[in-house]
Amino acid sequence: MKANLLCALTIAFVLLVRCKNPPSTGPVSTSNEQEEYQMPVFTQTDRTARILALVSQIDSIFENNARDQHLPSYVYGIVLDGQLIHQQGWGELNLTGHQKPDGKTLYRVASMTKSLTAMAILKLQEDGKLKVQDAAEKYIPELKGLAYPTSNTSPITIHQLLTMTAGFPEDNPWADRQLQDSDEELLRFVQQGVSFSTPPGTGFEYSNLGFALLGQVIIKASGMPYRQYMNEYILGPLGMTHSIWDYEDAGQTPLAIGYRWEEEQWKEEPILKDGAYACMGGFISTLEDWARYEAYLLGCWPTGSAGLPGPVSAESVRAMQQPYALRGIGQDLDDPEGPCGRAAFYGYGLGWSQDCHGLTYIAHSGGLPGYGSVHLFIPELGIGLMAFANRTYAGMGNPVNKSLDLILQKAGLERRVFPVSPVLVKLQSALVDLLPAWPDSPQDSLFAENFFLDKSKSLRKVDLQGVFDQIGTVDSIGTMTPYNQLRGRYTIYGSKANARVFFTCSPEASPKIQMLDVRLE
Repeated sequence: MKANLLCALTIAFVLLVRCKNPPSTGPVSTSNEQEEYQMPVFTQTDRTARILALVSQIDSIFENNARDQHLPSYVYGIVLDGQLIHQQGWGELNLTGHQKPDGKTLYRVASMTKSLTAMAILKLQEDGKLKVQDAAEKYIPELKGLAYPTSNTSPITIHQLLTMTAGFPEDNPWADRQLQDSDEELLRFVQQGVSFSTPPGTGFEYSNLGFALLGQVIIKASGMPYRQYMNEYILGPLGMTHSIWDYEDAGQTPLAIGYRWEEEQWKEEPILKDGAYACMGGFISTLEDWARYEAYLLGCWPTGSAGLPGPVSAESVRAMQQPYALRGIGQDLDDPEGPCGRAAFYGYGLGWSQDCHGLTYIAHSGGLPGYGSVHLFIPELGIGLMAFANRTYAGMGNPVNKSLDLILQKAGLERRVFPVSPVLVKLQSALVDLLPAWPDSPQDSLFAENFFLDKSKSLRKVDLQGVFDQIGTVDSIGTMTPYNQLRGRYTIYGSKANARVFFTCSPEASPKIQMLDVRLE
C-alpha cells in the first residue's frame, strides 16, 4: 500500500499548518503552557466527499475480485471519522434463496474475532481481575503439566498468548476444525500435552490454540461463560447488538451460508457450532455492527484522547494496536515512489505494519470453511475498510488493499496536524526579537543547559550573521509549523533569499530551546 507522503521514518518535517503570525511579546514564561495537551486534528473539510468520489471504482474492484474468486457473495464497507460512509453488498448469501446481502447480513468473520477476545482480556485487566504478564497457568491449571522445550523456560504468560509468542506451532487449518470442541475437550487436550515449535517468548508463530486458551482465561477470571462475558462486557457497550456466536441464534436476521468452490461448482460447507475455539474465530457479525467496532478502534487516536464510550479505556485500545512480536521486514516494490520498506509485527489480536512513508496499518484477516474476511485501518488517516465473503478462505485482502491504494493515491487525504502550542508561539516570538543580533541579555534564559555547551554563543552568532547576510533585509516572518507540542519551524522571508528556523524544546517543566538550526531554504 502506497501514499504520496514524505518518509516519516527518516524525515522530521511532515506536518504543515497555517496559523496567525505570532505577536512580539516580552520575556517568555512557559510554566503553564504544558498543562493541556493540544491534540492534532484533521483540517480537510471534504474528507468524506473525497472518498465517495471514488466508490464506483472501488465497487468495481470488489466485483471483479468476486468473479475471479468465484465468491457467492460479499459485503464491504468504508469507515471514516467514526462513520460507515459507504457499503456494498453483492451476490447471493444463500444460493437456494437468491437473496442479496447488505450491511445487516450475518457472516462468520473467523479470526477477526481475535481482537475482541484480546479486548476482553484488557477489560479484565482494567477491572483488576488479571494482569497480562500473569502466567496463564494461574487461570488454567492444566498448563502446569506442560513439558517445555528447554529446562529454563518460564511458564507461558497471557501476554505471550495474546502476541502469539507462546511457542505453539502454526495451526492453520487444523484449528478450524476444532471450533465446536467443548471446554472440557480443550482442557483435556492440553492436559495430555502440547507440542512446541519454539521455546516460549522467542518469536512469533500464528497460534489459534493460544487464543482458545485465552478464552479459558476469560472464563476463569470473570467467573462466567465466555459468550456471556463477551455479550455483556464487550459487545453490549460497543452496540454490536445484531452479532451472534451460534448460527442457530440468527433468527430472522439473514445469514450468509458458507460454500467452497470445487469441481467448478459451489458446495455448501457445514457451519460448525460455537465452542471452546470460538474465541479464536467463531464470531458471526454484520457489516454495520463491525463498522461500529472499527470506528471504536480508530477512535482511540490520536494519542492523548481522554477516553472512549465503550468497554475499555482509550489506553487499552491503543495497547492492542502496538507492535509487540516481529513478523518480518520486507519491501513494497510497487510503490509509486520506488521500493518502500515495511516492517510487520503482531499486537494483541491485531496485525501491525508500517511503511517507509510512516503510515501505520492495523489489520486482521479471517478464514474458515465457508468464509473469508478482513478488516484494515490507518490511524493516521482515520480510515478503515472491512469485507466479508461466504466462500472458504476467500482472500478479501486483495480487493481491500487495492481499494486502499486507490484512496491513498487519488483522494489526497492529509494527516492530522498539530495546533501551535503556547510554548512554540512564545519561543518563536522571542527568537524573532533576538536574532540575528543576539545581545547579552536575560533572553539567554530561553536556552537549555546544554545549548551553549554544545556550541558557544560567539560561534553561533557568526553562523547566524552569515545566513542573515545572504537573505538580505527581512521582509516578514512566516507562521509557525509545529511537529508536536515542543518542536517546530518557521521561515524568515528576506529580500534576497529565505531562511528556515527549526528548534526543539527540552523536557523541563518550563521548556527551553535545546537545539536551534537556522539555514537557507
